[in-house]
Amino acid sequence: MAAPEQPLPAARGCPSSASLSPPRGDRTLLVRHLPAELTAEEKEDLLKYFGAQSVRVLSDKGRLKHTAFATFPNEKAAVKALTRLHQLKLLGHTLVVEFAREQDEVHSPCPSAGTDKKKRSEEPVEDDKEKKNLVV
Repeated sequence: MAAPEQPLPAARGCPSSASLSPPRGDRTLLVRHLPAELTAEEKEDLLKYFGAQSVRVLSDKGRLKHTAFATFPNEKAAVKALTRLHQLKLLGHTLVVEFAREQDEVHSPCPSAGTDKKKRSEEPVEDDKEKKNLVV
């Protein structure tokens, strides 16, 4: 009698493949931690190699530096690219790939244990910029 088949371990620390499903109708990925050594054109070529129809590489400055949005022809192509690119090590950087939702809101296929919002709010954080804006 054959032994019962064991479930495969989750890939690269992801909890399950069910969490890889995109928000309904979504085919745009947010790719973060792209190497600074690559030009915008090289970043675009990289994502197009993985099937992206269009790529928007963001500025090398600000909150979303080293980030790009990649739009795929369909959800299946986007899921395939996400599974191939997420956690890929490239020139010493580990890519983080998520389904893009609305502005400033993303869906991570593998939420990391260290990004709990409660922990952030419990820590006292002083923001000098806010204080300067309040003083007139």
